[in-house]
Amino acid sequence: MKAKYLLLTPLLFLQLHAVEIRSGWNLIGIGAETTIEELKGLNPKIEYIYVYDGSGSIGYKQTGAINLAQGVWIRSLDSFTLVEPKAKRSATNVDTITLISGWNLLSLPTKSAITPRIFDAKTIFKYSEGRWSGYGDDEVLPPELPEIETITHGEGFWVYSEKPQNIELTKEESKLTPFGSKDEMVEFLEMMVKYNKNYRSSGNKYYPIYADYGAPSVSSSAAASSSDAVSGAESVSVDDATSTNTQESDVDEADIIKHDGEYIFYIPHGYSENKIYINSFENLLNGESKPLTSIELESKPSELYLINNKLIAIYPHNNNFWGFWEEIDFGIWSDKSKIEIYDVSNINSISKSESFEIDGNFVDTRVANGNLYVVSRFMPYINVEYPKTYITDCIEGDPYYGEPEVTSDSEAIGTSSASSSLKSVATTTIAYDPYPYQNYCYYYPKDESGYFNYDYENPIYKESVLFPEINSSIGSEELLKFASTYAPGRVDQSAFITTISAFDLSDLSRESISIVGDSSTLYASSSAIYLVSEKYPLYYSFEDYKVRSVLYKFGIRDALTFEGSGFVDGTILNQFSLSEHGDYLRIATTEGWSWQGDTDNMLFTLKSQDGVLVQEGELRGLGKEGETIKGVRFLGDKGFIVTFRQTDPLYTIDLSNPANPTKVGELEISGYSSYFHPVSEDLVMSVGMEADSEGRLQSPMIQLF
Repeated sequence: MKAKYLLLTPLLFLQLHAVEIRSGWNLIGIGAETTIEELKGLNPKIEYIYVYDGSGSIGYKQTGAINLAQGVWIRSLDSFTLVEPKAKRSATNVDTITLISGWNLLSLPTKSAITPRIFDAKTIFKYSEGRWSGYGDDEVLPPELPEIETITHGEGFWVYSEKPQNIELTKEESKLTPFGSKDEMVEFLEMMVKYNKNYRSSGNKYYPIYADYGAPSVSSSAAASSSDAVSGAESVSVDDATSTNTQESDVDEADIIKHDGEYIFYIPHGYSENKIYINSFENLLNGESKPLTSIELESKPSELYLINNKLIAIYPHNNNFWGFWEEIDFGIWSDKSKIEIYDVSNINSISKSESFEIDGNFVDTRVANGNLYVVSRFMPYINVEYPKTYITDCIEGDPYYGEPEVTSDSEAIGTSSASSSLKSVATTTIAYDPYPYQNYCYYYPKDESGYFNYDYENPIYKESVLFPEINSSIGSEELLKFASTYAPGRVDQSAFITTISAFDLSDLSRESISIVGDSSTLYASSSAIYLVSEKYPLYYSFEDYKVRSVLYKFGIRDALTFEGSGFVDGTILNQFSLSEHGDYLRIATTEGWSWQGDTDNMLFTLKSQDGVLVQEGELRGLGKEGETIKGVRFLGDKGFIVTFRQTDPLYTIDLSNPANPTKVGELEISGYSSYFHPVSEDLVMSVGMEADSEGRLQSPMIQLF
């Protein structure tokens, strides 16, 4: 029940959005399909309501319906808080704004905050908090008018259109475009940081301040050393040893162990050994498991690559954070991540050839086409100070027990005789406070001037930290370039900046491309990298809660390029939920909640067209009631999907026609499979868990299909 409560709470908030009404005229958005009469009846302080629809002699109406995308003029006799009417269920998408020729009085029909640029340089006016602001044609706008930074749900605004047209907010606000200048990029990032309140302060540890310390810094010039010289005896190489299991045969993935057929490089288990150990197949064949040598490090890497005598160590962003986790908000933490490259061509003389330190944390890495691709994300922030507001009327004492009350009582000392003496002693009575949530001083910090609170609504801005940097032996430089940094029109999303950096492994030259947006999962083919983020929910109506995943595609065949973005319903399981085949991306997702029994498991095919990942085909309805996807694998024109709640339906999907994916096989067995591995053209092995008839998991299970 706890999970259900937590999930339903945001829905309630969506339905009860409040708009502050000032005395006098207000231009607002309602966000619900209602009528002028119903809206006026919500509060007797409302004197007039006008809605502009372009009809009649003056275009305004004072009676009738108000749709989701219409702005509303309200004249109030006094200030009050207007709670929106409960939204009515809509059978259609409500994220479309319809424009007529000329002026349009609008509001945002969905819960979002956008930049005015999504209206494609149209002239816009906004009246908010008692003042006008504008955007668009400089010849139309008064020069003294402040520029509109954002348009948010609950605000009304004017847009001038040359012709009738529809604007799909979902499509336009998510469209990524590069910046025209560095100043434009700085302005956008500062606006987004302030909107999302990504602030840091070293002055206190109270919300919303985030800890300003973490992993000890590690010098990028730390020397590597071998513990022992390797014997000069001729080594034995092998050609039948397995390598890292990868999703795509021509794309390498990092691992804790790598080998070149002769030497084996591996990261030891545990947190105390800051080393990379080195052994040989000859040593192992002779029954000797003790490492030949090791590379001494200042901290412990998490993964390795071994490419053409280059040993690449990947360091996680939180490697040394153990013991500090309770004081760090990892949701916005931007530390430094590191890559070290060692020359291991001579096992007796290993040396560090280069080190790269990148602001932010690593999402994932891949090696393809002779390049190391590193996906990192960074949270820009502004250092701030918060003014103190001193508390003059708080109650002293413990809020749960109040002030101790001292009383006098008599107590007999000794009982051996009738003449026992009496002694007056002080006793303490603790009175329980039935109202512990009063304004007690206990709840406030204190300094030499008294108890105080921080004024979080009025921060004092200090320096901005908007750009991640990359440090190497040649110095430090900003990771972002305005012409290759792409931003959406939507502001109310995670203000992460995700960057793909491509390092040419022949000479370690580098190029980068960035997007303003989050990323959580990486899938790579030899021609493209796809990033998936689930932190972009869209609410088509206040009663229909829909979660979508956003996809970003980057070309890596010849150069690093941004090729488009798109959306799919639901969320993915892991990287194996995606696969590129030919010109198409296949992706499997789950929508809904298993505990509610309203899940839908789906498969989509998408193709990149003019900067957009366009949906070509779909297959819905996989699985039974309440089942979610537990395993996915795409192999050529075939797809294998497992859903599970009590039993394991294994579905085979024919993808030979991307526009019409078809379920061609179904096998129901107990338990579920979470990983599929091709054995031959006609055999697939699965690894998963056995379960009983009630869906209770039993033991690990390996199957061959």
